[in-house]
Amino acid sequence: MNIRYPSRNLKGTNGDHMFYLHLSNKSENLIRQLAEVLRIDKKRDPFAPEYFLIQSQGMERMLSQSLSEHFVSWCNYEYMLPTRFFALLGDRLGVEAGADDYARDQLCWRLDQILRTVSSDTFKLLTRYMYSDGSGMKRYQLAQQLAYLFDQYQIMRLPMMAAWELGKLSSENPAEIYQMELWQQLGEAIGHGRHRGVFLRDLIAVLDEKADCASLLPKRLSVFGIHSFPPILLSCIQALSRHCDVQFYLLSPCEAYWVEQMPRRMQMDSALSEPTLAGNPLLASLGQQGREFQQMLLQDVQISREFRSYEDPLETADDPPSLLYRIQSDLWKGEVTVLKGKDALHKDDSLVITSAHSPHREIMILRDRILYWLDNEPDLLLSDIVVMAPDIQEYSGLIPAIFHDVPHSIADRNPVCSNSFIAVFLKFLKLFKGRFGWEEVFDLLERQEVYPSFEIEKNDLEIIRHWVLSSGIRWGLSGQQKKNNGLSNREECTWRSGIDRLLMGYAVGGLSMVDGILPYDDIEGSLAAPLGGLSFFCEMLENACEAFAHPHPLAEWSELLIGFVESLLIEDGSDALLELRKIVMELGQDYGKWNNDSHTFEVVSHWL
Repeated sequence: MNIRYPSRNLKGTNGDHMFYLHLSNKSENLIRQLAEVLRIDKKRDPFAPEYFLIQSQGMERMLSQSLSEHFVSWCNYEYMLPTRFFALLGDRLGVEAGADDYARDQLCWRLDQILRTVSSDTFKLLTRYMYSDGSGMKRYQLAQQLAYLFDQYQIMRLPMMAAWELGKLSSENPAEIYQMELWQQLGEAIGHGRHRGVFLRDLIAVLDEKADCASLLPKRLSVFGIHSFPPILLSCIQALSRHCDVQFYLLSPCEAYWVEQMPRRMQMDSALSEPTLAGNPLLASLGQQGREFQQMLLQDVQISREFRSYEDPLETADDPPSLLYRIQSDLWKGEVTVLKGKDALHKDDSLVITSAHSPHREIMILRDRILYWLDNEPDLLLSDIVVMAPDIQEYSGLIPAIFHDVPHSIADRNPVCSNSFIAVFLKFLKLFKGRFGWEEVFDLLERQEVYPSFEIEKNDLEIIRHWVLSSGIRWGLSGQQKKNNGLSNREECTWRSGIDRLLMGYAVGGLSMVDGILPYDDIEGSLAAPLGGLSFFCEMLENACEAFAHPHPLAEWSELLIGFVESLLIEDGSDALLELRKIVMELGQDYGKWNNDSHTFEVVSHWL
């Protein structure tokens, strides 16, 4: 296959500042290039921060670890996600970023408010969907999806958004009609149209117009580990390269210009009766995002200089090469090598596909595999092992338990998984969507963030579990709570009936019915504290159940939830509880100040 690249101007066109593109099929080579760029800069100011544009916390950790091995001292660096970095540029250049009125969460609540009032034929399909649900949950979820779309449109469809503000459609899609009208109503409600796309457009204009603003900008920006970028953000990077050096490190599995490699179906859609090139099926079927980004990068960006450090994996492989090395070599060449005779593939464990029946089993298999590697490869370090998953949240709750004796860390987790107070409070809210089974309620009580709030000691939990089971508690808070959910109002087997038995047994004892209650006879007078704590805990659940049964404005929901945060969770002096309070207060302060509509518990708990 012929390698075709757009023509290059290998001399800097922006004075001393350039856009450098580093390409390789190995991350190690890119990191070595990065380290070399930093090392040869003799004018580097050790007191000036080094800026890195990344896309995840995991990439930050990997870069820090790798660069610390290349330098005696590695410090004074700034790792930034794109949103934060461009906000920093706008602040330094005096470009107004605007308020957060067009942020996704803000849009969601505003759209929820607008969707309550729409009634024209334009919204017929939407109203039919929303009004089929009495709790308002469908309306909120629709607002959430529309907020996500509008958030993406601000970056990806800026010309379309500008046309909407003039009342012009950009396509014949019927959905665009109601989307445009909703967007116009949003602009009227917010009072201005300065969203992220407008900010980025103005930022590009300032960077293009200003003759010299290098003193306000970082000396160098290193872009690492980013394999997908909206066009407008790439334009920002291009404009920035006129005032400071941009070092763009791109991992590309194929040395050839593999934009032409596409799945057979796409070729047929292009009216091609036969594939135009053999190519590599993995590149064709799994590389669409990388393929499109590379095409956009090479065609739309003026690259000053390009550095390649491609390497055929077979050159450093053992004999015979492993299956993984052969696959990587074929990807590098952009083709498929047919092996016969003595060169035929041999079975090895360099590439293993394992099927498991659950995430728990997957993690167990992974742990066994890692321990096997460590036992059989003396030079292998834990820092050499990286485990990746499409959604690490699915496994983050299992990893600490299964890897309890293996040093590890989990990157790219959201606060729900890393903050135990948030996780416990969400578990508390989840109770009110279920049957209040004894196991799920007791699981909440035995959390170390909860039981101290009710003056219960850790040693008391086992006796409380015994009381719960032997007193007949199985599910349901009370007969009234069951009735409110459309069930029989019988008190038997509920938490209320069990607590009444326990309290009556502590007060009078005996085996005779007292006021319709059969006392629990296996309780001693010295256990007043845990019994009182259990009683107060169940009373708090009943109060919450009553409060959550009615809709409230967002400001009231915030005050209500803060009250239950204080009642449920023990203060430990850490920032974790402050983070939870901040999130709950945000509901009232940021959204409740302008949204006075009442919302149900289902909607609020979903937002949290």
